Amino acid sequence: MLLTVTAWGRNKYLVRSWDIETDISASGLNCLCLSREGFLWLGAFEGLIRFDGIQFTRENFPDSSPIHGNNITALWESDQGVLWIGCESGEMFSWDYHRGQLTQQPQRWPAQSVRSIAGDGRGDIWLALDTHDIVRLRDGWTLHAPPSATASGNVQHLLSTSDGRLYQQFGTVLQLQGGSKEQPYWQELQLPGVIIQRIAPSPGGQWIFANDRIRLWTGKAWGEERGKVPPGTYIIRMREASSGDLFVGTLRSGLLVFQADGSMQELDVIPGVGERIQDMIEDREGNILACSHNRLVCVSPSRVRVVSSEDNWGNSRPVSVASTPDGSWWLGTEGSGLYRIKDEQRVHLAETAGLSPFVWSLLPEGDNRLWIGTWGGGMYRYQDGAVSPDEHWNRSIQGWVVPAILRDRAGTLWAGTNTGLWHREKDEWIPVREADGSPVMQIRGMAEDREGRIWLATNGQGLKYWAAGRIHAIEPTEGIPARFISAVHCDRSGRIWVCTLGMGLYRLTGRQWSHIGYAHGLPTNDLYSLSEDQHGKFWFTSPAGIFAIAEKELIELTGGLLERLHPFILDHNDGLPSTYCSRGTQSAAWLCPDGQLLVPTSMGLAAVPTAELAASKTKVNVIFTAASIDDQVVNPVAGRTLHIPPGTRRTQFEFTSPSFSNAKRIHFRYQLLGLDNRWVDLGSRRNVLFSHLPPGDYLLRVMASNPDMVWNPIPATLALSIEPYFWETEWFRLGSLMLLVLLVGLTVWYIVRRRTRLQLEQLEAQQAIEQERRRIARDIHDELGASLTQIMMMSQVPNPVDEGVSTDATLLPRIHTVACAITKSMDELVWAVNPSHDTIESLAAYGVRIAQELVSAAGLRLRLNIPGLLPDLKLSAGLRHHLLLFLKEAINNALRHARAREISLTLMVENAQLRLEVSDDGQGFTPASAPEEGNPDRSGGHGLPNLRRRAQEMGGTLEIVSAPQRGTTLRLTVPLSSI
Repeated sequence: MLLTVTAWGRNKYLVRSWDIETDISASGLNCLCLSREGFLWLGAFEGLIRFDGIQFTRENFPDSSPIHGNNITALWESDQGVLWIGCESGEMFSWDYHRGQLTQQPQRWPAQSVRSIAGDGRGDIWLALDTHDIVRLRDGWTLHAPPSATASGNVQHLLSTSDGRLYQQFGTVLQLQGGSKEQPYWQELQLPGVIIQRIAPSPGGQWIFANDRIRLWTGKAWGEERGKVPPGTYIIRMREASSGDLFVGTLRSGLLVFQADGSMQELDVIPGVGERIQDMIEDREGNILACSHNRLVCVSPSRVRVVSSEDNWGNSRPVSVASTPDGSWWLGTEGSGLYRIKDEQRVHLAETAGLSPFVWSLLPEGDNRLWIGTWGGGMYRYQDGAVSPDEHWNRSIQGWVVPAILRDRAGTLWAGTNTGLWHREKDEWIPVREADGSPVMQIRGMAEDREGRIWLATNGQGLKYWAAGRIHAIEPTEGIPARFISAVHCDRSGRIWVCTLGMGLYRLTGRQWSHIGYAHGLPTNDLYSLSEDQHGKFWFTSPAGIFAIAEKELIELTGGLLERLHPFILDHNDGLPSTYCSRGTQSAAWLCPDGQLLVPTSMGLAAVPTAELAASKTKVNVIFTAASIDDQVVNPVAGRTLHIPPGTRRTQFEFTSPSFSNAKRIHFRYQLLGLDNRWVDLGSRRNVLFSHLPPGDYLLRVMASNPDMVWNPIPATLALSIEPYFWETEWFRLGSLMLLVLLVGLTVWYIVRRRTRLQLEQLEAQQAIEQERRRIARDIHDELGASLTQIMMMSQVPNPVDEGVSTDATLLPRIHTVACAITKSMDELVWAVNPSHDTIESLAAYGVRIAQELVSAAGLRLRLNIPGLLPDLKLSAGLRHHLLLFLKEAINNALRHARAREISLTLMVENAQLRLEVSDDGQGFTPASAPEEGNPDRSGGHGLPNLRRRAQEMGGTLEIVSAPQRGTTLRLTVPLSSI
C-alpha cells in the first residue's frame, strides 16, 4: 500500500507560546523590545514586564509615579541602554533600568496614544501618535499625516535601519529626508509601478510589500521574489531573520514564513498564534519573538526533522529503524508492522502482507533484502518486495521474540532472542549455550569486536560474550555490576562501550573497565543506544532525549584529564517530538551513511542531521538581578560595590542569563574571590547563598553556558564589601594588639617585680634570721658566756689538802647568784625565740613579770597601765627581744638614776601604733642635757643612747618627757606596719 509521507522542510520552525493569564499575569500585550543584555521587555496594559526566558517580572514603579498602572503602547531602547516608554495617555518616559531612574519627558504634543518609537541617524527620537502624526521628542516638531493615511486607519510603525534611515509605515511609507537638523522633512517612498505598503531591511537592499507580492529592491532594480501573500492578508510587520527567511506578521492570519527556497509556511496552525501580531523582533540566538494581545510567541528553527504519515504510523509506537543503501528508511512499529520510507512516500507492510505486526529488530542486506525480527512471530525475511517467515526458524525452539540480529565479519548470522542465542549455518539455526548447558536469556543487543568476540547485552543477566565456541560472563567483580544492559558498541579503535539501564556507561580498554555516569555530566544514567558518527562523536538515545558527546571527551574523563562532560543535548525545544526514545532492541537507533540519525520515539520518528548540527556559539551573559541581605532585597548596580552591613547572617544573590531557545538548559558556576578561588558548579540554579561572611572585600564572579554547554569565558562580576563592627576593624585589632602587648608587658613586669620582692623578702627574712642568730649568739656569748666564765673562775678553789690555802666563805653564794642570772637570761632568750609567744598579749604578760621582778627587788612600787584586751597581732622574735630589752633597760635606768618611789608601765595599741611607756616619779632631768649616742651620760652609762638605737632598729621613735623634780617618761612608739 503506497501512502504519502510528510516531512519538515529545511527550516521547519518550532513555536512556543506563553499565555497572558496563566504565564504572564497580564490582561493584554501591546509591544516588545529587546535590551542589549538580552532581556525581553513587554509593554502590557498594566505596565512594564521583563522576561528572561524563565520568569516574567513586573517592574514595580512607585504608586506615586505617573507610569504606575499606565497602558504601555510603545517601547524602544537607545544606544545608551535607556528604555523609552510610550503610553496610551500620550506620556513619554525614559527608564534607566540599570540605575533604577524613571524620568517623565515634557509633553509637547496632543494627548494621543504613542504607537511607535524610533531613533534616526542624527540622535533624535521620533514618536508615532494615534492620529498618524509624527513628533520629534526633543522639541515637539510635528509632521502631520496626509489625509489618505488618516482615513485608512492603517496601523502605523516607525522603522529605523542600521544605517540611520527612518521610515514611517501606515499603508504608505514615508522616509525621513535631509535638510537642516532642525527642519528635516518626510518624503513618500515611491517605486515605479507600485504602491509600497510595508518594507523590511535586508543585507541586499529592502524587502518591499506591494501589489500583494514581496520582492527585494536592491536600490536599482528588483531582485529575488519570495512569493505572493494570500488574498485578504493584511501585513503589520515584516522582518528578515538571520537565517534568510522572511517573517511576516499579519492582522488575522498570525505569522507567515517566506523561506529562501520559495516555500511559505503558515504558523497560525498553532493555537493562539492566529491573532493580530502587535510586534515582532529577532533575538541574538535567531529566535523570532512576536506578541499578540493575548500571548507571547517564540519561533525557533528546529534542529530535528520529524517524519510523520497520514495514518500516524497506524497509531502505533515506532520501536526499530534501519536504512538501506538506496536511501530507504525502514521503520518497525509495535502493532502496525513495517514501513518503508523513500522520496516522501512510504510502503506499509503489515499482517496483510504476511508479517507479524510487532517488528522489533531490522538488519538490511543490500537494497532489497532485510532480516526482520518480531515480538511473537519469530524471524522474517524481506526480499524483492515480499515478506515471508524464515522457513528454517522453528518458533517453538528458537523463540518468538527476536530483539537483536547481527551479521559478523565472517558472514555468520546471529539472532538474539528472549530464550537464547542462535547462529545460522547452512540454513540451519544452531543454539549457543553456556558451559552448564543453560541458554542466554533476554538478549537485547549484540556487537562484534576486533578479536571476533560477540558481545551480548541482556536484560537481567548482565554482560556476556561468545568466544571460541563458548559463552563467558562478565561478573560484577570484574568491573560491571549492572545486570540490565541495553546496548553494546565496538568503536573504530577497538574499545568496547556498554550502555546500561540505571548505571550509565562503561568502557573496556584492554582488560580495564571505566565507568561514566550522571555525576560525570551524563544527562541520565539510563542509556538506550549508542551510535558513532564520522566525526568522532557518540550519539546516545535515552528517556531524556538524544545527546552527543565527543569520544575524546569520554576518554579524557576516564583518564582523569577532564572533570566533567559537556554533552550536546536535543529535546523538545530542538524539535524532538518526545524525549522518550525507543529501547529494548538492537535497532533502537540507526546512523545513516549521510549522517542522518534515525530515532524512533514514543511520538514518532525523528531524523537528526548529525553532520550539519553544531553547538551554538552564541555566548550568554550573566546579569545580577537582585540581592537579599538578611531577607532585605536590594538592587545591585553594575560597576558599584555593594556594601553589606556588619553582622549580616545571610546574603543571597540572584542572577540570570536571558535566553529564549532553551533557558532551562543554561548552566551556571560561581567563584567568590577573597573566600575561595575554586569554581563551584550550580547547574541550572540561578542564585547563590552565603552565610556569615567574615568582614572584608570580595569579588563574586558568575559564568554561564548556553544550552549547548558553550561557556562564556568572561564572567559577570559584583564587588562586595562586608562592613566590620568596630571591634573587627584593623585599627581596633592593632590597638587591641598593642593593648595586649602592654598588658603582657605589665603582667611580666608585675610578675618579675613580685618575684623580685619575694626574693628580697626571702633575703630579708634570711638576713633577719641571720641577724637573729648573730644576736642570739652574741647574747649567749656576752651574757651567758661571761657568766659561765665567771662561774668557772670562781669555782677554781685551792685544794684543801694544800697547805696555807683557805676557802672564801662567800664563793658559793656568788656562784649561786651568777647561775640564777644565767637561768634568767636563758629564760628570756627562750621566750624571745619561742613562736608561741609572738603576740602582744604574751609580750605584755612576760614584760609585766620582768618589771615586777626588777621593781620588787629594788623595793619600789609598780603601777601597770595595760588594757585587759589587746589586739591579736603577731610580733617577730627580734622585735619581742628588742621590746623586752628596751623595757628592762628603761626600768634599770629609772632604778639607777631617778631615785623614784614608783615606776609605771604602759603598753597599748592605738592609732595603728604600738606604744610602750616607762615612767617614774623621780628627780627627772633636762632632756636637752641628755647624752647622745657615742657620748656617755654623766654617770658613764650609755642608757639613753642605747634606748634610741633600739627604737631605730625597731622602726619606731623614742620620746623623752622629763623635767627636774618632775619625773621622767620614756615613750616608745612603733608603727604597726613595721611589726
